[in-house]
Amino acid sequence: MSEEPSFDAIPLSHPAPGQLLAEAREARGWSVDEVAMRLKFSTRQIVALEADAYGALPGATIVRGMVRSYAKAVGLDPTPLIADLERRLSVDPFTVVSPSMHVPIRESSKKPTRLYAALSSLIVLVVVALGAQWWLDGRTRSTVSRPATTQQQISPEEERESVPAEVPIETAPASEMFTSQVMAPGNKRIELQFGAEAWVEVRDGDGKILMAQLNPASSQTALVGKPPFTLVIGNANSVQVRYDGTPVDVSGVSRNDVARLILD
Repeated sequence: MSEEPSFDAIPLSHPAPGQLLAEAREARGWSVDEVAMRLKFSTRQIVALEADAYGALPGATIVRGMVRSYAKAVGLDPTPLIADLERRLSVDPFTVVSPSMHVPIRESSKKPTRLYAALSSLIVLVVVALGAQWWLDGRTRSTVSRPATTQQQISPEEERESVPAEVPIETAPASEMFTSQVMAPGNKRIELQFGAEAWVEVRDGDGKILMAQLNPASSQTALVGKPPFTLVIGNANSVQVRYDGTPVDVSGVSRNDVARLILD
């Protein structure tokens, strides 16, 4: 007599495919950007895969292909990774519960309690909302403030689609606009210097995106806005951050060479 399957029977507690791929990449000394260029995917997509945020990627079929290509690139056998991926996708089609959010269910013939049903619905809504926000960010234009110019940036191409953007007409010189931002009460300044190519996303205290772009090596930029600032920095070991003139050490908040931090 076969037993009824349960979520407890699905081994989601061990390292997920994205984490194993990230560890193999680091063992080879590769950055996220290097892998993105080798596999012909965007840096944002590689970061999402390593975080096992499958809902932020364009479809289960593409996720399987990414895992298989990534595994071959770093010298791993893709077969067990794909098998693990399939088990995780089977928990909830393309809304995967990460190990830290896993809610174990004991085998029982009884119907789920109302409390469990409410918790499960909340978890699904949170994961779907995060995936939708990540997808929308790829198509959101951002304005970057610099000391000598105001330049509109858009995020790197996502799924190789080109999104047309309207260029606004500024009514004042860029230098005057930057000065007015610096002088505004409560505004603070972030300076970024890039030793190598790196992806950076910066949001101000109102949730507005100040920067979301891939920055070239040996470049630098400055942002002014209302704190607290939320930063996501790819290839973080190559980026120097200064906040109101004070250096910020991002190594302590970096995982798989991706730093996530808040500056008050």
